[in-house]
Amino acid sequence: MSRQEKDALLALFNSFRPSRRVTSFEQLSDGKVLMEVLHQIDATHFKSGPKPRPGSMSGAVNDNWVLKMNTLAPTLEVTSLHEPNFNAIARNPRSAEGSAGLLQISRFCVAVGAMGPSNERVIAKIQALDEGSMVELMKTIEGVMATLPAPVEDPSKADEISPPFTAVRNERDKLISENEELRARCDQLTEQVSSLAKQMDAAKQEQEAEHRASVDSATARATAAAQSAGEAELLRADLQRAEDGLAQTEAELEKQTAIIAELTRNCEELKATASEVSRLREQVEESKQVEERLHRSENVIEKYKKKLEDSAGVRKELRQLEQENAALIDKNSALEVDLRKLSASRAMVDNYRAQVEALEKRVNEQAEEFAHLTVQLEEAQTSERIKELEYAPARRESAISNEGDMSLKVELEADDVIEALSKPQLRLRIRELERKLANAKGSGDDSDRVTTLEGLLADASKARERYQADYLEANRNMLLAQAKLEHILSGKAGDAKQTASAMQQKLDDMAEEREKLYRDTQAAEDAHADLVRQLTAAKADLALVDKDKRSIISSARDEAKTETAKFSEQVNNLQEEIALLRERDRLHLEEIRRLMVDKIELQSAGFERRLSEARSSLGGTLSPKSAERDGLQRRNDELLTEVAKLTDKLKKARAFIKNQDALFRADHDKRLESGTQETAKSYETQIQQLRNELSVAKVGLLRFEVANRSQHNALSLDSRYRLEQQLMLSAWHDLGARVVRDHVGAAGLRRPVPPHSTSSTLKLAHIEFGYESLLEPPSQRLGRLQRHPFLSGDLPPKLELGQPGTAGRRDKDGHVGLLPDVFQVRQKSRNAHLHEIEHTEVDSLHPTSLAMVLYELFCIASHNPQTPQNLRGLIQNIARKVHLQGGVVREVKGLGIGLTLPERMKRNQQAHDVGE
Repeated sequence: MSRQEKDALLALFNSFRPSRRVTSFEQLSDGKVLMEVLHQIDATHFKSGPKPRPGSMSGAVNDNWVLKMNTLAPTLEVTSLHEPNFNAIARNPRSAEGSAGLLQISRFCVAVGAMGPSNERVIAKIQALDEGSMVELMKTIEGVMATLPAPVEDPSKADEISPPFTAVRNERDKLISENEELRARCDQLTEQVSSLAKQMDAAKQEQEAEHRASVDSATARATAAAQSAGEAELLRADLQRAEDGLAQTEAELEKQTAIIAELTRNCEELKATASEVSRLREQVEESKQVEERLHRSENVIEKYKKKLEDSAGVRKELRQLEQENAALIDKNSALEVDLRKLSASRAMVDNYRAQVEALEKRVNEQAEEFAHLTVQLEEAQTSERIKELEYAPARRESAISNEGDMSLKVELEADDVIEALSKPQLRLRIRELERKLANAKGSGDDSDRVTTLEGLLADASKARERYQADYLEANRNMLLAQAKLEHILSGKAGDAKQTASAMQQKLDDMAEEREKLYRDTQAAEDAHADLVRQLTAAKADLALVDKDKRSIISSARDEAKTETAKFSEQVNNLQEEIALLRERDRLHLEEIRRLMVDKIELQSAGFERRLSEARSSLGGTLSPKSAERDGLQRRNDELLTEVAKLTDKLKKARAFIKNQDALFRADHDKRLESGTQETAKSYETQIQQLRNELSVAKVGLLRFEVANRSQHNALSLDSRYRLEQQLMLSAWHDLGARVVRDHVGAAGLRRPVPPHSTSSTLKLAHIEFGYESLLEPPSQRLGRLQRHPFLSGDLPPKLELGQPGTAGRRDKDGHVGLLPDVFQVRQKSRNAHLHEIEHTEVDSLHPTSLAMVLYELFCIASHNPQTPQNLRGLIQNIARKVHLQGGVVREVKGLGIGLTLPERMKRNQQAHDVGE
C-alpha cells in the first residue's frame, strides 16, 4: 500500500467523470464513486447507485456508516472473493483494516475494468494517465491477476475441437499397427508353408527312394514288410497331417489376405479421412479467422452505433441548447423591455424624489411646529394649573388627581387663553396633524409593494444564477460532445472516410453555432447584469420615494403594461412582416435564378447570331490578295475554335447551373422541412463561383466581339468614304431645313429672305439643294439625286421615321428631323408634285432617293388637312421598299421621317461642326 498507488487509483476513477470529484482516498469509503465506475465498466452486472436529489449537494458525503456499508456490499456480490471488513471501511476508512479493505475493493474495480467487456476504454484511460500512475496501475492489475485462481478448462469444450481428430488418429495408428502385425504373421506363415513344402518334397523323394529301394529290394523288403508298412502308415499319417496343416495354413493365409485387403481399403479410407480432416482443420482455422474478423466487425459496428447514439445525443443536446438559448433571448428581450420602461420612468422617479424631498421638508417643518405647539401647550397647561391653584385651592387635590385626564377641550381652552386663538382653528390644525400622522402610519400597502419588488428582485437574481448554472452545464455537455466528436474524427472511427468528413462538417457547423450561442449568452448575461444593477438602483430610488406617492408609480406601471401589450402587438406584426419579407426574398431568389438562366440562353443566342453574322461578313468580303485571304482564313479558324470552346463552356455552365439549381431546390426543400440553414453559405459560394464563370464567359464573348469587329473594320476598307457620304447627307439635311425655315418665315412675314452666311451659301451651291430645288418636278430632282457624286455610294444609309415638327434638330436617339414646322406651298404645285410622285417608278430607286421621295410626300401631306388615302398607302409602300432595300424604318407614326445617325457618323458630324 503506497501513496503512489492511491494517487493512481484516484486519477483513474476521476477519469471516468463521476458525479463528484474524489480528492482523497478516504472519500471512496461511501461506495458511490466505485459503483458509478463499475456501472460504466459493466452495466450488466453492476447497477448504478441511487441518483442524488436535485436539492441536495452533489459533493456532500453521507456520514451514515450503515448506508456506506450497504453501498459497498454490492461491489463484491457477483464474485467469490474474500470480502473485506465493510464495517471497518464504513466506520473508519483511515484505520489500517479499513484502508486495506478499501484498497482491496479499488484493486478489484481496476481488475474488473481491465478484464471486462469494455477493457479497451479502461486501458485507453490508463494509457492517458502519466507514466508513474500507469506503472502503479499495471502493478496493481498484475497483483490482482496473480491472486485469482487459474481457469479450469472444460473437458467437454476441449473435446469439441481436438478429440474427433485424436480418436481418428489413434484408430488409424491402431489399424496400421495391426496391419503390420498381420503382415509379420503372414510372412511367418508363408515361411512355414515354404518349409513344410520343402519337407513334403523331401518326404516324397524319400518315399520314392524307398519305393524304388523297396521295388529293387522286394525280397529285402518282404522280410521287413511289416516294418515298412508300419513306417509307411506313419509317414502317410504324417503326410496327411502336413496336408491338413497346409490346407489350414492356406485357409488362414486367405483369411489374412482378405484381412490385409480390408485393412488396405481401410487405410485408403483413413487416408481420405485424414485428408478430409486436414481440410476440415484448415476450414476450422479459416472459420476461426472469419469469426475473429466478424467479432472485430461487430465491435466496430457497436462502436459506430455508440458513436451514432452519441452524435444523436449531441444533436438532441444542441436542440435543447437552441431552445434554451431561444428562451434566454425571449427573457432577455422581456428584460430589455422592462429596462426601457424603467428608463422611461426614471424621469418620473426623479420628479418623485424632488417631491419627496419637498414633502420631507414640510414634514420637518410641521414636526418643528408641532414641537413648538407642544411646548406652548405644556406652558399653557402649567399656567392653567397655577391659576387653578390660586383660584381654587380647595379643589387642588381633585385637580391633581385629574391632571392626567385633562380633555382636549380644556387644553384647547388653555391654548386659547395663551395664544389668543379660536378653538375651531386649533381643532382644525390638530385634526390635520392627526390625519397626516395616520397617513404616515397607514402605508402598509406601499410597504407590501416594496416587499413584492424585493421578492421580484430576489427571484430575478435566483433566475440569473439558475441560468448561469444551466449555461455552465450546457457548456460542459458541449465540451463533452466536442471531445467525443474529436475522438470519432481522430482516426479511431474506422475506414468510413465519408462518414468522417460529414461528421467533420457537422462538427464545424456545431462549433460555429456554439460560438454564436456563447456570444448571445454573454450578451444576455451582460444585459441581465445591467438590468439587475438598474433594478437595484430602482429599488433604492423607490425606497426614497414617499409612501403616499406609490399610487402614482402603480398607475405608471399599469400604463407601462398597456404599452408593453402594444409593443408586443407591434413585435408580432413585425415578425409577420419579416416572414412575408423572407417569402418575398425566396421568390426574388427564384426569379433571379430564372433570369440568370434566361440571360445565359439569350447570351448564347446572341453569340450564335453574332457568329453567323461574322461568318456571313467573312464570306461576303473576300480580299483579292491571297496572303490576306489566308491570314483571314487562319484567323477565322482560330475564332471558330475559340467560339466552339466558349460554346462548350456555356453549355457546361448551363448544365451545371441547372444541376445546381435542382440540387439547390432539393436541399432547400429539405432545409424547409428540417428547419435548418446549414448549407446556405455553400450555395452562396457556388452562386458566386457561377457568377464568376459567367463574368469570364462574358469577357470571352466581348473579346470575341472586339476581334470580330476589328476584323470587320479591317475588311471594310471603303468605310471612310461612306462616312463622308453620310456626313454630307446630314449636313445637307441641316442646311435644307434652315433654308426652308427662312423662306417660310419670309413668306409669312412678307419680307425678303435674309442673306445666308458664306459657308452656308457655299454648301448650298456645292450640294445644289435648296428651296428652289424642292419646287422642281420630282422626276428631275430624283434623277439629279441619283447622279450626284456624294449620293452614288454602294452602302445605303439607315433610315428611320421620326416625329413631325423636328426639322433641323436632333433628338436623344440621333434622329435629324426633315419636316419643317411651317411649310406652305401653292395648292397647284402640291397637287402637281403629288401626281408626279404617284406615277414615278420607285422600284429601282436608291434608298437615298426613296428617302427624298418620302421627304417630298411628307412635305406635301403635312399641311394638307385631309390627306388622301392613296397618299398614305404610297408612303407606306415607299417605306416598305426602303426597308427591303437596306434601310431601317420603324413605323409610320404621323407625318415625319428621320435619318438615324450611327455612332461613327455622329462623331464625324461633331468633328465637322467643331471645325466649322
